[in-house]
Amino acid sequence: MRRVLCSLAIFLLLFSCTSNLSPQTSNFEPLKIGLIAPLTGPAAEIGNIYLEGAQLAVDDLNKKHILDKQIELVVEDTASDPKRAVSAMQKMISVDNIKFFATITSSHALALKPVAEKNSVLLFADAAHPQITDNADFVLRHSNVAPDEARILADKIIELSAKKVSILSGDDDYGRVFNDELTRNLKASSVEVKSELYDLTAVDLRSEITKLTNDVDVFVIGGFGPAVPLAIRQTRELNFKGDLVVGIAFPIMKLYTLGALVDGVYSVDYPYSHFTSYDGFAEKFKAKFNKEPVQFHPVSYGSIELMVNVIAQSNSENPAVVVDKIKAMGSFDGKYEQMSITEQGDVIIPLIVSQFETE
Repeated sequence: MRRVLCSLAIFLLLFSCTSNLSPQTSNFEPLKIGLIAPLTGPAAEIGNIYLEGAQLAVDDLNKKHILDKQIELVVEDTASDPKRAVSAMQKMISVDNIKFFATITSSHALALKPVAEKNSVLLFADAAHPQITDNADFVLRHSNVAPDEARILADKIIELSAKKVSILSGDDDYGRVFNDELTRNLKASSVEVKSELYDLTAVDLRSEITKLTNDVDVFVIGGFGPAVPLAIRQTRELNFKGDLVVGIAFPIMKLYTLGALVDGVYSVDYPYSHFTSYDGFAEKFKAKFNKEPVQFHPVSYGSIELMVNVIAQSNSENPAVVVDKIKAMGSFDGKYEQMSITEQGDVIIPLIVSQFETE
């Protein structure tokens, strides 16, 4: 009788364990975040910076066990093509059942926005186009914005007493809105402006630069990608004597490493004071990737950190619940960034203009 009772007890224990496992195992599957970025193509540099910052955030959050499960980045390379970004998101939603996404560049964010809204999935976009979060229920932004960049550059150009300005900017969503906003700001102060847009895959811009730099006081180079350092080099080769101004690509692409070619250049920059404990971030980043970070690396770190923290606080993986909570927060104390959050879901990064000088 004792043997029978013992066997029955063992059976019941085993049954209890297996029955508890089957319906609950899904709770311990990783939280998947779909990261859709240009890791190859013209925007590859900023895409890989974005990925590295996000990877570091996931490592830290997993070590802290902020959730009762692991966090996993599911990464898709778009080759800098917004159409491929859309296909990637649709596959991740329908096949992988991913509900949380992050992306970089305005063209990608604008292409993914309607997909996110239609499928009620959260999209965190680190993108500067002003319309990213307009009329959006499921899209958040963590970035500087193009109108702010244009405004502070216009203020600096006016301060330089420029009367004639030319602009060369990338032919994509960000580049076009940057050009339009800067042109509008300058013309409002009676500055004469001419501009052109360059192909992001351009390998020679001397014709455009020659036209634009004839008889102007200031030449502005906007946009991202290999064409930006190319334009700087060829502007110097063509012996332009006026003031050279470069957009936010300057710090992100580490264009200060061009040395004497960028001596005296005015550029948009992120204030180090915005990122709390930047030195601590740099130390941790270097330990993982064996290289120095740029000021944009903490941005993607912060986007992932905010998203996951709110999932944990809400005890919910319902994107609508998470988005609404983020929009209502007002602020978030991140590990490396004190974020202010608008009711529309914008986390805006401030900008400054600085002048680079070689020692």
